[in-house]
Amino acid sequence: MSEHEGKDVKKVSEGQWTTGLYDCFSEDIPTCCFTWFCPCVAFGRIAEILDKGETGQGLAGLMVVAMSHIGCGWYYASTYRAKLRRQYSLPEEPCSDGAIHFFCCSCALSQEHRELKYRGLDPSLDAAFKNTGLERANNLGRDLEWFKEQGYDIPEPMAHCKTYSRYFKNIAENDPPAFICHFCNIYLHIAPVSEMIFDNKELEFYK
Repeated sequence: MSEHEGKDVKKVSEGQWTTGLYDCFSEDIPTCCFTWFCPCVAFGRIAEILDKGETGQGLAGLMVVAMSHIGCGWYYASTYRAKLRRQYSLPEEPCSDGAIHFFCCSCALSQEHRELKYRGLDPSLDAAFKNTGLERANNLGRDLEWFKEQGYDIPEPMAHCKTYSRYFKNIAENDPPAFICHFCNIYLHIAPVSEMIFDNKELEFYK
């Protein structure tokens, strides 16, 4: 597997950050600019994901703004960095969470945003599909790697595949019920067949 399977997919190693604290411009310039110019919005999205929707991004953003007025915004933001690290067993580096957010807030938010995105929880996606278990980009990347190990060639997507991909993305953004219907058809009907074809190998996509 290449380091990037696509725009928003990166090979993930357990216990390690997928990108460095200062990889803003070398990894994801749009995210870097977003976290620099809209840090409260970026933080709100990160907090919403880490709290599994219990804290809305608007409320989290307002909280960090309010605490910034009394000089504690960096501390509040650092607690979510700690939560992210605990969730994925990531090291506290290059220094403490508090120090990172105090001295390099935008870099910290950018790294945290990228980490969630590369682990299949893109903070920029619509909230309707966050933390639902439907995220499959990284799982699919691992399945493709397995196919390569079995000696299969991974073909380039054909025109009709790209057309369906655009359609699928469109209904995900504009018609959630239709998206769920399509997803369930694939998930429930093809999964049992795939195990029969691949000698009881359970593909990551269906986990």
